[in-house]
Amino acid sequence: MIVSLLAECALFLLTLQLFNGWTAGVVGLEIGSIDPQLLFQAKLIELPLALAMVWLLLRLRRERSVDIGLRLSSQGAGPDLRFGAFMAIPLLVLATAAGLLARLVVNAPEDSVFRVADWSSYGWLLATGWVAGGFLEEIQFRGYLFRRLEQLMERFAPGGRLNRSRALILASAVFGLLHLYQGPVAVVSAMAAAAGLQFVFLKSGRRLLPCMVCHGLFDTVQISLLFATQEAVPV
Repeated sequence: MIVSLLAECALFLLTLQLFNGWTAGVVGLEIGSIDPQLLFQAKLIELPLALAMVWLLLRLRRERSVDIGLRLSSQGAGPDLRFGAFMAIPLLVLATAAGLLARLVVNAPEDSVFRVADWSSYGWLLATGWVAGGFLEEIQFRGYLFRRLEQLMERFAPGGRLNRSRALILASAVFGLLHLYQGPVAVVSAMAAAAGLQFVFLKSGRRLLPCMVCHGLFDTVQISLLFATQEAVPV
């Protein structure tokens, strides 16, 4: 069981990277100079592929989408929407503080691979933030990957009190490392954001809607700050 869970996690992460590379190639996206419109197009192509992969992996273990948090509370969507929106500010503070601390430690310049030169770029990045970040990444990481890592920790240490915490740390570390192309500061900031979003997931009763709202608002604020502070750079 341990080997199969490890293999499944590895396959999942490898396939994600293959999807990213393939869709970027399809639309002509260059990682070093990210075009917001092409990025959105790539994520739109990736979306059904990634969802199909998660569905297939769940079916292989006879699990359902509700098992990874795709369900509403008994009171409907309202409480989840409000909780997700409320937690966006603490998440911003956490990720910003982690990024500032990392910048001091590694003495890295403040920079971004994203260029928000005009309203069009701003709109494309906002759409990407909600579709790829708020929706897809929450299903992939806070839902699916966290569940598998939690199961893996339970196999290593049955009944261990720290299994959930270990799974949270591992899932956050993986999410952060996938942002390595943005630099070490972004990795640390993404790890902190992932840990915060996983907390939202657990605090909400393991439902993904609050995480989706929180992540979407988080990306909206980040992109808006870039738009407000960056010099106009041709995309």
